[in-house]
Parts: sequence; structure tokens; C-alpha cells
Amino acid sequence: MKKAKKRLLGAVGLFAVGTMTVVAANIPSPGASALSAVTDTVVVRVVGSTPAVGLSSPEDGKTITFPNYTVTIQYENATEVALTQTHVDTGETTDLATYDNLDPDTPGTIENIEFTVTKYGKYIITAEAIGDDGVPSPEGYIEFLYLPLTASYTINPVTGAYDISVDDFGYDVSTADFYLDNELIGTLNRDELEAGDVVSASLAGKPSGTYTIMIVAKDADGNTLYVPFTLTIDYTATEVPDAGAPDTGGLFQNLNISSEDYLTTGLIMFFTLGVVALGIIASGRKSDPKKRR
Repeated sequence: MKKAKKRLLGAVGLFAVGTMTVVAANIPSPGASALSAVTDTVVVRVVGSTPAVGLSSPEDGKTITFPNYTVTIQYENATEVALTQTHVDTGETTDLATYDNLDPDTPGTIENIEFTVTKYGKYIITAEAIGDDGVPSPEGYIEFLYLPLTASYTINPVTGAYDISVDDFGYDVSTADFYLDNELIGTLNRDELEAGDVVSASLAGKPSGTYTIMIVAKDADGNTLYVPFTLTIDYTATEVPDAGAPDTGGLFQNLNISSEDYLTTGLIMFFTLGVVALGIIASGRKSDPKKRR
């Protein structure tokens, strides 16, 4: 009996060892698992990632004087991008373009899309992207002005003389009328505008303050094209020295002494010094006994 039990236990032990060996052979090692994690790449895209869109042209806040402009769009996580244009002066909104079938996994750029405006004023270009889950992006937008002309001025702060020049103007501008505080100070026709002529005027004699220059652009029929282009001058009046007063410099530069004053003062000092000199000579003779003999 004892020998039979020993044989049975030995057989059971061998079976157990064999079973464990087979199981162990089929368990992957830690090293093999780590290698698999490195070499097997799984790309996962989060469904419904927020789409984004932006506009890089035209430059935000830019002023144009010709009706053509270009738009450049950047987007990501988007399947569709839509552009709209709003004319702020009238509130009119126009659908410009829609770009669909975009790959949401690939950020992209749509460059140099050309559009044309037909009315002067302020415009807002709005871009909206939509993701593959139908969720729209926060809108990207750019504002710009379409004007008949732009202008600038230079001024001499001492004399108050200033020049106004038109920097840029559109194809339908025939004349430009220049006003200072509603008073006409000059007009330039198209030939003069193309030649770069300026309108010159002066604030001399006017008190310190803020003055407004208005430039009204008109077409060939004399119709005003848009609201006046305005410039503001902050002027500080300065006292112009007397033309006859020399620049004495130093302590006397603000005394405003004329050449006549200098001449009169010089004569008085010359006469005074002469009298003093004669008095000194006479006093010397009286005190010298040899000269009195």
C-alpha cells in the first residue's frame, strides 16, 4: 500500500509540474510587453475637439482706398470653414464663401482669397469653423475701413504754418476740398493729387486749442463720395519775437530789446563815461602842485 501511494503522489506531482510549465511558457515576459508598447503606435483623435479659426489678412484695423482685398484663413480641428462680410454702416451681411470637406486631423491655411467691396465704410470679416461633431468654433474676425482717401499733415509749432497732403486715394476721386473748422482753405483736383501737391495754411494768430481739418472727396460729377476724412491738430500758440529784436542769448534772450534800444543805451553810457573821465582828469590837475604853477 505504501508503495502504491508513493507512486500515485509522484504521478500527481509530475502532472502538476508539467501543467505549470505549459502555462508559464505561454505567459509573455515583461520585456516583450514593454517592447510592444513602444513599437505599436495607436493614433487616437478626440472626437469633437473644439475647432479653431483665425484671419491673418487683411490686417486688423487697416484702411484701404481700393475695393479689392484678400483674406487668409488658418484653421484646425475643422471640417468646414465659412466666411461672412458685414457692412457696419448699413448692417448688410453677405456670405462670402464656404470651404467644406476639410480634414479635421490636419491644420490648414487658405491663402489669398480675393473679394471686392462696393460701398465705402467699415467692414467686419467673420470666419467660423465647424468640427466633425457639428460644434462651431468661436468666431474669428477682422475689421477694416474702405475710404475714398487718407491724409496727414505736418506743422511748424513756432509759426503755426501747416501742410496737408493726401497719402492715398481711390480711382473715383476727382477732387478733394479741404476745410479748417468748416472754412474752405483749398481744393486739389486729381492731377494735383497724383502730383503730390499739398494744401498749405497757418494757425498763426489763432488761440491755442484743438482744430479740425476735414477733407471731402468728390467724384467727377461733384457728388460727395463719403463722410469727410478728418484730422485733428492740437495747437499751442507761441509768441513770435519782434522782428527788430536781436537774439541776445543768455540772461537777455527774453527781454525783447530792439536795436534802437541798444543804440540809445550805448549813447547814454558813452556820454556818462565821458563825463566821469573828464572829472577824473580835472581832479588830478588840482591835486598836482607842479601843474598849478
